[in-house]
Parts: sequence; structure tokens; C-alpha cells
Amino acid sequence: MSEQEIQNMARLIDLNRQRLEQMQDQVSRLEMVQAEAADVESSLVEMSRISTAVASSQTEEIQNRVMIPFGSGVHLPTSIDTDTTAVIDIGSGIFAEKKPEQAAEIIRTRITDLGIIINELNTEAETIAEKITEMSAEFNLAAQKISGGEPTREVGATPSPKSDNNVTEATDGGGGDEEGDQQKKSRPTRRRGFGGELTLDD
Repeated sequence: MSEQEIQNMARLIDLNRQRLEQMQDQVSRLEMVQAEAADVESSLVEMSRISTAVASSQTEEIQNRVMIPFGSGVHLPTSIDTDTTAVIDIGSGIFAEKKPEQAAEIIRTRITDLGIIINELNTEAETIAEKITEMSAEFNLAAQKISGGEPTREVGATPSPKSDNNVTEATDGGGGDEEGDQQKKSRPTRRRGFGGELTLDD
């Protein structure tokens, strides 16, 4: 694998990580919306229960107060009568007045839809995380090969000498090299004397 391919892989890993972070952030926001919707649904169910109780009671002893959540921990205390209704967005910015049980059913459907979307995003996030793990392992292996060099020499490759004065050892595994060195050491060295004549040391 070339260095350019490794760089491309690194960019792809980074893009997948950014995508994973975006998906995780999106899931967190959807879970918050789902939790708030669940609070609203509980309040609407309670409103429906109180409204039914008030309608069927002949006395005024029933506590017809309920806390309606606005989000961020804010609730609105209000009284519930038999004709109490809720205004709800039914889609495309269109608001309609519904009975509490009808509004609760709409919210319940939205909670279910949000759960489906969250599950799909979590599944996709797991797939991306596995892909990032695999690509990271492949990237690390390729980068290690480039930075550390090839672990084995190719067949037929000629090794380079370590220095100008060193003689490259033969690869036949025999012991003839030591004998050759001894023979070279035992040979007399010829030197030129005065007048250009050759003399022998020792």
C-alpha cells in the first residue's frame, strides 16, 4: 500500500468518526425530545382521567389540578374541566384542538416513531464504529510497514555493503570465508623501496 493510499485511508477514517459523532449527537437530541414527549403524554393522560372523573362525579371534592410540562423542568399548573381540550401540532405547522385522550394518542404515536428512528441510527452507528475499528487496524498495519521497512528481503535482492572497507559475507553458510581471511593476512605485503625496487616486509 502506497503512502497516498494510507493518507486517503486516514481521511476516510476521520470522516467516519465525524459521521459517528454527528449520529451520536442526533440520537441524544432525539432521546431528549422523546423524553419530553413522554412527559407531555403522561400529563395528557392525567388530564383525560381527571376530565372523566369530573364529568362522572356529582360533587366538587375531586382534585382537578394537573401540572403540564413545558420542558426544561418547567410545568404549568392548571385546572381540568369536562370540556378541557389541548391544542396540538398535527403536522406541517397545522394546529388543531383535540381532547386530552386524542392528543395523548398523537403524542404516543410520535414517541413510537422517534423510537424507531433512534434504533435505526444506533444500528447504523454500530456499523460505522465496526468499520472504523477495521480500517484503523488496517491503517496501523500499513503505517507500521512503511515506517519500519519491509521485515524480509526479496529473493534475489543484492544487499548493500555496510561500509567501503567491509567485505560482504557470502550466504552459502560455509566456513571458507575465515580461511580466506587468514590467507590474506598471511600473504606478504610488497612495498617499493628506494630506486623503485620491490622489497618484502618480514
